[in-house]
Amino acid sequence: MRDTKFFQIYRQLTITDVNRFDKFIRSPYFNVNPNHTRLTEIFESIYKEETLEFSKEATWRELYHGEPYSDARLRKLISELLKLLQKFFAVEELEQKRILKAQLLMEAANKRRIKKLINTSIEESVQAVSRSINKSSELYLFKYQIEKNTFYLKEGDFDVSNKDIELISANLDKFFIAEKLKYYCDILGREYLANMSYKFDFIQEIIDHIKEENLAEDLIIEIYYLISKILTNNYTRDDYFKLKELILSNYLNFEGIEQQELFGAVLNHCIRQINLGNLEYRDEMVDIYDFIFKKGIMLGANYITPFKFNNVITTFLRSRKFDIAETFINEYQNLIPASQRKYIISFSRAQLDFYRKNYGRVIEELQEMEYPDIITNLRSRLLLLVTYFELNQQDAFMNLAESFRVFLTRSSKKVTKKIITPYFNFINASRKIMLMDAGDNKEGAKIEREITKMSKTLINEDWLREKLAERLDKNI
Repeated sequence: MRDTKFFQIYRQLTITDVNRFDKFIRSPYFNVNPNHTRLTEIFESIYKEETLEFSKEATWRELYHGEPYSDARLRKLISELLKLLQKFFAVEELEQKRILKAQLLMEAANKRRIKKLINTSIEESVQAVSRSINKSSELYLFKYQIEKNTFYLKEGDFDVSNKDIELISANLDKFFIAEKLKYYCDILGREYLANMSYKFDFIQEIIDHIKEENLAEDLIIEIYYLISKILTNNYTRDDYFKLKELILSNYLNFEGIEQQELFGAVLNHCIRQINLGNLEYRDEMVDIYDFIFKKGIMLGANYITPFKFNNVITTFLRSRKFDIAETFINEYQNLIPASQRKYIISFSRAQLDFYRKNYGRVIEELQEMEYPDIITNLRSRLLLLVTYFELNQQDAFMNLAESFRVFLTRSSKKVTKKIITPYFNFINASRKIMLMDAGDNKEGAKIEREITKMSKTLINEDWLREKLAERLDKNI
């Protein structure tokens, strides 16, 4: 029974969810089949006792005493129970969404045309919207749906005016604009990381409309408008700080994935600025992560993407906060999707060992793991390369530098030039530093000029300058 689709989902529930589903399945409104209830009891006992095994035949005997075993009937019963579990999830979500419940109540009132119910549903919808703290684009959608239902419920009344229709249209427009901006920002981020392009209609018209109608005064539209400006390099320094302030001041108005994505937008901008040599953004990242941890924002998350996890670790390591980085690895690793967890934890620990100068452990960690995603693969090769440099293992360094260069060439179809070029430039510069004679000021000055010239398309520039200075035995 453990290998059934039902149990694979059921076993992921918390004990609170298990207990609530038990109440749900015993409610005659949702379930009238006693075998569903008894089957749930069997699954619950398996859930609570990891060593307990129940075969299909044993389950059948518990449910149908003395009847000949029928695999088809048992599979049908389990399938029905799965549908009830899905309904349970939907009901649980509905209980958390007051605005949606108010909207559905209005639709019911609209169908039944019960006057008392109409008045009650309108009052409930007004209260639900006014008390909502969620300011995402969904709020405009709910407002549109509620205003639309209110309009039809009031149809025939003398107080229905053109202004009601204008309000319906305005909320629909704002929902459309906010959603388009949101996905436009997502596309810009994807195009930055990978060699792909998207067809995205009306975006310029939307941006022009935002400017003309001053829609940037609406919180969610203003936030995504600023993100789009940053992602298209059409922004000022003040735009970044305004975006940061809006997100930090209003983070409670957003939930779940959207909340994480908004913080991710400002953090990704900081990372890009650091990679371009604007090192003051390191303090910005520490400041933002400090806010995230103090407010417990990640604690409510069900998962964290490997990319974000690695960014947290890198930020603290670059700021020399090694103990905090280690604590983060230990406390938050279970939020990484299980399929990628061992790879990301392996790389994170290798990074931590590198900053603590445990170079031997770095090599052991990286050589034992083949990283499946391209970005972590690039970072791991870079980390191994600089480790060989630190250990002055010239042969290993040169061999890896060449194989890394070949890997970059082969990967050029998978990721953009913006991602690949900084690694190519790093390999070229680090090879020259490795091969130069100590104290060769002429060669050192030449390499320094090359580093400066490549500064905007170079990764790990600080480390290169540090190693060059060590070769010359002076600060350059």
